Amino acid sequence: LKAAPFSASSLPKDDISVMEHRALRSNAGFPVAALATRPSVATSLAVFVSSFGAVLAALSGPRPDRWSQPGEGVSFPQGPWVQTASDVQLEGNHLCARMRRPDGFWGSRDCVFVQAGQTFDNDGGKFRVQTPTGLPGGTWITTARNIRREGDLMYADLRKDDLTHISVFIILEPNQYFQNVDGEFRRMNTGCYSLGSCITGFSLKTDAFFIYCPDLICDPNLDLSLCCNPSEPCGNVTFCVLPKIPDPWSFCGGQTCVEERDYDDCCVGRAKCSSFECPYGYTQRPDAADVQCSSTRCHPEEERPFCCDRQAKCSTLVGHTCPEGGYYFNPMEFCSGTMCYENVDRMTCCQEASTCEELSCPLSLTSKPNMSAVFCDGPHCITERDSGSCCEPALPCENISDICAFGRVTMDDTYCDGISCFPQRDYNHCCQLAEPCEGLNNTNCSLSFFFNYSDYCDGTQCIEQRDRALCCQAAEPCSNFECPYGLLHRPSRIVTEEIDHPPIPPYEMYVETFYCEGRQCKLERDLERCCEIQAFCTTFDCPAGWVHTWNASVSLCLGPECSLERDLDLCCDERGICEQDYSCPLAYVAKPAPVWCANIECEVAADLPSCCDNAMPCTNLTCPENYVQRPNTYCSLAKHLPNACTLGVDKDMCCERGMALQWYRFHPKATKEYRAFQVQLSEFNLYFYGVLVEFSKMDDDYGAIAFSVDGDYPDRENPMKAIDEDTKTKWLDADPDPKWREGKVYNFKAFTIQLPKAMPMDHYSFHTANDIPERDPISWTFEGSPDNKMWVTLANVTDARDQIPDEREVETPRFDISVPCFLPLPVHIAHSNNTAPCLEGDIVSSGQVCTASCEERYTPSIASLLCAEGALAPRSFTCAPTTA
Repeated sequence: LKAAPFSASSLPKDDISVMEHRALRSNAGFPVAALATRPSVATSLAVFVSSFGAVLAALSGPRPDRWSQPGEGVSFPQGPWVQTASDVQLEGNHLCARMRRPDGFWGSRDCVFVQAGQTFDNDGGKFRVQTPTGLPGGTWITTARNIRREGDLMYADLRKDDLTHISVFIILEPNQYFQNVDGEFRRMNTGCYSLGSCITGFSLKTDAFFIYCPDLICDPNLDLSLCCNPSEPCGNVTFCVLPKIPDPWSFCGGQTCVEERDYDDCCVGRAKCSSFECPYGYTQRPDAADVQCSSTRCHPEEERPFCCDRQAKCSTLVGHTCPEGGYYFNPMEFCSGTMCYENVDRMTCCQEASTCEELSCPLSLTSKPNMSAVFCDGPHCITERDSGSCCEPALPCENISDICAFGRVTMDDTYCDGISCFPQRDYNHCCQLAEPCEGLNNTNCSLSFFFNYSDYCDGTQCIEQRDRALCCQAAEPCSNFECPYGLLHRPSRIVTEEIDHPPIPPYEMYVETFYCEGRQCKLERDLERCCEIQAFCTTFDCPAGWVHTWNASVSLCLGPECSLERDLDLCCDERGICEQDYSCPLAYVAKPAPVWCANIECEVAADLPSCCDNAMPCTNLTCPENYVQRPNTYCSLAKHLPNACTLGVDKDMCCERGMALQWYRFHPKATKEYRAFQVQLSEFNLYFYGVLVEFSKMDDDYGAIAFSVDGDYPDRENPMKAIDEDTKTKWLDADPDPKWREGKVYNFKAFTIQLPKAMPMDHYSFHTANDIPERDPISWTFEGSPDNKMWVTLANVTDARDQIPDEREVETPRFDISVPCFLPLPVHIAHSNNTAPCLEGDIVSSGQVCTASCEERYTPSIASLLCAEGALAPRSFTCAPTTA
């Protein structure tokens, strides 16, 4: 802190008469008095400040503190704020003070962190960092230290978010503004300070360096209200010293006028009459250079009586004659002074006259030759005044009426442009345009006549009595007109004629009804009048089974209206027949004949509603025993018909040999490595008609479950892992006796899948586990049961080594499932064994037999029935009495 800011000369003028003590505290807590004194104490103040220099100098020394940056000392910041501050305290780099506001009152205490080399200003009682000259604007300055500029490069230490500093540099360009984003320079929009100055009547705001325009470049008009404040007019100032006065047309350099800044711009001398431009009819007074106006500029109305004298009019000059050769005397002109003088003002009052070339001679008169050498009696020619001087009689146009062309007529009371007529010169003037015939109010003509719009009346205006016969002319009949393709002659009227002498029986004859609109028929003009359009085939309704031809929109019937007998083959094609040309897709059946497609060829999408009905789904049919319903199949009749599905008709379509079972059991027998005592797989898959059974999405409260009655498996690799639809998990089973011996065959346990309900299956597969291919099963039996009691073999695989992939977590090929057979019940065969007609029970596997069994004293008709893929052969047997 230097002593200079506290000298008496730096104190505000309005505080010279007041004693104020403001305590300033340094790092050591010493008070410093900022005194505003009367002139009598100015010397004491200077001595006081000088003696306090050592204390002030102590403020600039570094002091370690919790606000200080490591390795850096902060000196006492300078700037204009010092002149309006009190209660100053600097601790480390934390500066606090109270500062005077623009309204003269002291603001509340404000604090700021000080960086090395920063200076501050008082912004309405708050600290504001001053940006050094030559550095870019922006908020970066508040968190920067050790700033230096070298040409277009600027170096600085920027404070990061963690309060450490980092050294960075940036290439500078004009009018750039930056902010500090965690130790990096980021471009900001341009500051108002880049404008330099505002338009007339406005001045930059005091904080323009910290106000940013919405665009990268500030616009002096668009950003006026953002960057500038209205300047106070100079007319409001009171500090001008006579003879200077405020200039009402100028503005101060800020919102309020300041004498030190604005005196030279606002205070100017009064204007003199010598700068006043007198209006027409007035001249400056001889002493105009010595007469002052009331303001900085002479008012055109208020100052005229003081600065100007009235000029004398030329009418006061003796003699109103002018020299020969194009001059006239103007008595209303003004002389050069307050009196007229012959040797000074004669040629001012004698002014140039207009030549007769400006004058248009009235009717029956024509201009004299050499009009440029004949003058009117004034600056402009006036017909009433100057016709006698400029004009002579003209010759009437009737002398050349025979040369007027078609469409032009000679009118009465017209004259040639001279004392004689010349066709080349006077044609356009004498031969005037006649009014076209369309000027007649009624353009209708009698039959066989046409109104000739291209002809003209016999005058510049049409008159009915005179011009009707001229404009209505004989027309050519439409019978001579050749109608083009697609058009027919309009029919003429037929009348009956009778001739008495000599007597002839009555006969019909055509009478011309239509005529062209001219002496000769023309295609462009008379087409619609003489011809009518032939009917297009699109106006013809094709009968059932027929459709318009592909070119019906351009095909024409053989008359103005289409006829079924005449135009059918011309306009229509036979449609495609649904039963011959269309095959209904799945879920649809053909409609009963006759039905047709929309066009000559059937289209799958377009003709579906025309040719097909929705078929009844096979789900409405109950398949017989040992049959299962095929998915996505439909009966042969439409769903809206009664008895749409029947076994007699639709069994083969809707049903196939099969059996729906609720329990399925997989029993591995051997693995790829015969010495492996564990077997494993990640997922077991069941299929029906190519659709994978998703165990987790079954419509049941508990879904499918998998279990093993006596298996040996870890808890995390239990049978449920085989149906959890996750190949990352697995089911594993182990032989209780893992030790291998020559000839030993490991014993693996089966796992059972229980479905929520009985479902048919036709294929199965499994996914290999995540590791150890040697544990993959290659031999197994796959069984099924309707009740978890009676089990039948669905597949028996002895060696599938070549079909089981070594890759992990991949699916094996799908394996077939054979169809077992339900066996006959006692109620079906008389005198059969009451327990079961077949010794094997109620169900056998495909390839097995049913051994026939009858009551005592009865013998079966055959010994056994073979089950082959769901069908018994033969289908049944009988029990007959045993013969002796």
